[in-house]
Amino acid sequence: MISRIILLIGLFCLAWVDFQTKRIKGKDLFVLAGIGLIIKIFSLFCQKEQSFFEMCKIEFLINLPAAMMVGGVLFLVAKITREQMGIGDALVFLVTGIFLDFVQNLLLLIGTFLLVGIFSLVWLVRKKEGRDDSVAMMPFTLAAYVLFVL
Repeated sequence: MISRIILLIGLFCLAWVDFQTKRIKGKDLFVLAGIGLIIKIFSLFCQKEQSFFEMCKIEFLINLPAAMMVGGVLFLVAKITREQMGIGDALVFLVTGIFLDFVQNLLLLIGTFLLVGIFSLVWLVRKKEGRDDSVAMMPFTLAAYVLFVL
């Protein structure tokens, strides 16, 4: 539960900065990732079902890489498209993979794209923005987290 609240606060801070500057700071992601790893290790240490080392093996060799794979794929997409989608946005999904499992992180990504798509379509129809204008993605990631994951 605490990890969900920490992620919510972290996404809120990232969304605020992204909305203001259309940039995601690497140090903010690094801090959030570090906090997530500390919480994950502590929660594994507190579980009594299996030994700590067995739980770490499962979590860090299987579950965590699978969840972070969502961000890894987005990173490749950002590189291939010459950053039509920002690398910072892709790195956010690497970090959310520390807090969420694979399905939740994928749901977060799908929800984010759904909300961005609806918003962009409305703005294009109303002619408020052109096709080449950029949209800050983090506010939509925050909204998708609240709507679809929490």
